[in-house]
Order: sequence, then structure tokens, then C-alpha cells
Amino acid sequence: MLFADLVVLNGNVITSDDRKPRAEALAVWDGKFVATGATTQIKELVGRDTSVIDLKGRTVTPGFIDAHCHPSIVSKYQLQVDCTPGQVTTINDIVGALAERARVTPKGKWIRGYGYDDTKLGEQRHP
Repeated sequence: MLFADLVVLNGNVITSDDRKPRAEALAVWDGKFVATGATTQIKELVGRDTSVIDLKGRTVTPGFIDAHCHPSIVSKYQLQVDCTPGQVTTINDIVGALAERARVTPKGKWIRGYGYDDTKLGEQRHP
């Protein structure tokens, strides 16, 4: 029988699996999730060398694996106009994208763009 290296019990596990979005418990073997389900089911995977964590009703959410991350900057980008090479290829494209945003932005509010690369624009220069 396979025993897990780590078992987490009695919690609110958010799985990111649309078919089964929540569970009470989870099991990890060799650094990978091998099971989610009810606490009674997952307890069956506890062996002599298994580390067990009792969440006592607390929540576990999926984590991010990133050695260098700036979530606050990424969220700011969501409020700005995307001027990356995948979205614009000319200075006129940048002007058009900013003008489009200006049509729906209240007067007096700033409009910001991000990500343009002058070396990727057709004009090969800064706006």
C-alpha cells in the first residue's frame, strides 16, 4: 500500500479542480499531490513515516511557485493600456489604444500604458 509523505486533514482545501473544487484533506507523495477528499479517506494514506497536519478547519489555497514575483505590479497592469509588442506594432497603434481608453475614462483621470518597445515598433523610435 502507498503511504503519503504528508497528509493534511480536517480543512477547507481549495483544489482548483472544476470537477471537485473543495476537499477536506489532501495527501502528498514524493512532492506531488496524490489525493484529495474526505478526511476519512485521506487518513487511510497515513503510514508510520507520514507527517500529518490537522488544519482544524482552516483553509488551504493553491500556491504560487515563482522565485521572483510582484503581484501588486501585475495588478496595476490590469488597469493600464497594454502596449506590448503583441498588442501594438506602430506608434499609431499606441495612440489608438490610448484614445480608446480615453473615451471611457472620466475627465481628469490619468491613462497609463505599459510595455511598449521602441525597437519592435514599425517606426523603430520612441513615440
